[in-house]
Amino acid sequence: MGNKRSPTLWFGMLIALAVISVITPVRTRQARAQGPVWDLAINTVEVIGFEEDGRVAVLFVEVANLGLEDVPPSTLAVYVEGAEEIIAFMPIEALGPESTQGVEVWLELPEGWGGTERSFAAEADANNDIQEDFEDNNFASTGPVEIPGAIEPPPQPEPTEPRDEPAPMPGPEPQPYSGGVPLRLLVLLLIGGGLGGVAAIAATLTIRHTIKIRRRKEWQQKAKKEKVPDTCQPPQHYCEVETEIELKMLNVTEIDLAVTDARTGNRKTKKVKGNIPRILNQATRVRLKHETPEQLGQWINELASETAGEAAALVYQQASVCHLSMGIHLEGIEVTSTFRLYRCVKKGQSSQWKQIDLWKDKRKEQRDEPLAMFNSIGPEDTTLNKQIADGLKEPFRKFIADYQVTIT
Repeated sequence: MGNKRSPTLWFGMLIALAVISVITPVRTRQARAQGPVWDLAINTVEVIGFEEDGRVAVLFVEVANLGLEDVPPSTLAVYVEGAEEIIAFMPIEALGPESTQGVEVWLELPEGWGGTERSFAAEADANNDIQEDFEDNNFASTGPVEIPGAIEPPPQPEPTEPRDEPAPMPGPEPQPYSGGVPLRLLVLLLIGGGLGGVAAIAATLTIRHTIKIRRRKEWQQKAKKEKVPDTCQPPQHYCEVETEIELKMLNVTEIDLAVTDARTGNRKTKKVKGNIPRILNQATRVRLKHETPEQLGQWINELASETAGEAAALVYQQASVCHLSMGIHLEGIEVTSTFRLYRCVKKGQSSQWKQIDLWKDKRKEQRDEPLAMFNSIGPEDTTLNKQIADGLKEPFRKFIADYQVTIT
C-alpha cells in the first residue's frame, strides 16, 4: 500500500489550498484595481407625469458611473414590464467617475391602459458593450404606476334576430389576437432612412413641442417668487420665477383702422405702420419738453392727410355705406419673467433639487386709445379724403396734448 499518503501530507495539502483560496481573490482585486473598473448603475427611474389625458407617460431616468474610470458611451433601454418586446433604446454619453446623466423619455401608451397599473423599467448597457464586474445595479423599475383615465368597457353588440349564416369560405385559420399594442417612443430614434423617417421625426417634434409649451404654461401659473426650498422629497417639483421690468416710454406702434358695413355688419381692418406712428411719436416727445415748435401744426396736417388717405382707400373697397373707426395702439414697459423648473432627485442617501428646464417669457405692456369715428360714409363720396382729414386734425392735436409717458 505504498500509494497511501500520510495524514501529515493530507494536512499540508489542506493548508496550501486554504492559503491559495485567500490569496487568489486579493490578487484578483489588485489586478482589477490596476485596470479599468467600470460600474454603470440606474440611480433613478420614475414616472414624473402624464400628458394627453394619460396617453403619454413622461419618465426620468438617471444613469450613474459608480466606478473608478471613465465609462465609454453605451445604450439605455426603457420598456414596460410585462411587455418586454416593446422596448426603446437611447444613447448614453461617456461618463466620468461618479458622474451621472439624466434622460427624459416620452412614451405614448396604447388605448385601453387608462385606469390600469403598469411598471416601467430601465436597463443600463442594454447591448452589453461594457465589461463590468457588477451588473446587478444595471436594472431598476418604478413599481406599479396607475395610468390616468378610466377603463372603457368594450361596446356591446346590438341584439339581432337569429339567422342562417353562410358557410365560411375555405382559407387559413385565423390567428389569435396577442393583445400587444406597439408603444411609440416620442424621442427621435432614426432606425431607417428615407422620407418616411423624416416625416415621423417631424411629427414627433411637433407633438413633443406642443406638449412642452402647454406644460410650461401650466407651470407658469404655479410659479413662485420664493427661492427653491432647502429640502425636498422625490418626485417633488418646484417652479421659480424672477421678474425684470424695463421702464420705457410708451410708443405709438400703429394706427388701427376698421370699416363696418352698415347693412350686413361685415368688418374689415387695417394696421397702418411706418411714417404715421413715427411722426406722432416725434410730436409727443416735443410736447413733453414743453416746446411748441412751429412745425407742430405741419405735423398735425401731415398726420391727418396720410391717415385719411389710408382710411379712404379702405372705404373705397366697400360696396355700400359703412362706419369708419380709428384707434392708436401703444406699447411700452417690457416685463421679462425667467422660469426655472426643478425636480427633486435622490443623490446617494439624500435628496436634492435638480434644474430640468429654463425658459423666459417676454411681454410688453400695451394699450389702445380711440382716435376718431366717422358714421355713414360711402365709397361714392368724392370728397371723402378731405372730410376724413379735416375731421382728424383735432383728435390728433388732443392726443398729443394729453399723451402720458407710462400706463396708468
